[in-house]
Amino acid sequence: MGLTPAHSKILWGLAAGRCMAPQCKRTLPGGLTSARPFHIGEEAHILPDGDQGPRHEEKTGADNTDRLENYLLLCPTCHTEVDKASKEYPSELLRGWRASHIQWVSAQLEASITRVTFEELRLVTEAIADTVSSEGTGLRLTPPEEKMERNELTQRLRRSISLSLSQAAQVREFLMEFEEVIPDFPNRLISGFRAEYFLARSRGLAGDELYSHLATHESSDLALQTAQSMVVAYLFHTCDLFES
Repeated sequence: MGLTPAHSKILWGLAAGRCMAPQCKRTLPGGLTSARPFHIGEEAHILPDGDQGPRHEEKTGADNTDRLENYLLLCPTCHTEVDKASKEYPSELLRGWRASHIQWVSAQLEASITRVTFEELRLVTEAIADTVSSEGTGLRLTPPEEKMERNELTQRLRRSISLSLSQAAQVREFLMEFEEVIPDFPNRLISGFRAEYFLARSRGLAGDELYSHLATHESSDLALQTAQSMVVAYLFHTCDLFES
């Protein structure tokens, strides 16, 4: 069946738009053809859908091959290689690639968090902001522990959220300065973000998956990835967008 669009976005975010093969890590943003952007990354199964296909002999009756955890993001060359020579690339090895790459991305984002500029914040907030302003921002502070519990977030996200919140002052300063130029911008930002939140919920996302979906920027640019996570953490902490 393949991944849903929401889970596909999460996979691209986990990979930071790069091939997850450790010897490759090629960026996969694609390019232009007939003025239309495209991606060259391929969402590759670790175990196949059916009874045939690469590594099918490793399947058990309990395997759910549609789960996000069963997918890698690979460039076309690496995808072809791991499937054509599947005996040399068992599922355990590919899961190891996936886990190691996610850890690598996390380390890269952590290293880049202090280098995010107002320009990256402008790009990600303008992408989120709705074109129609809303009345009032509804900003208020909810204790992080309570916030995580109410939104069914696991401790797996604690470090990521805490790290992003360490730059909350920069996000707040950016929004205050931008508001002087475009007075209704904070309201537009929250209006657009609220729309994204409810759209994701309508597609069945909740908890960690919902947060990760919103915090993912569809780009291989680590600065934009980091800026997106900073803005989402700030909004998560300062307003009640995440409560149903």
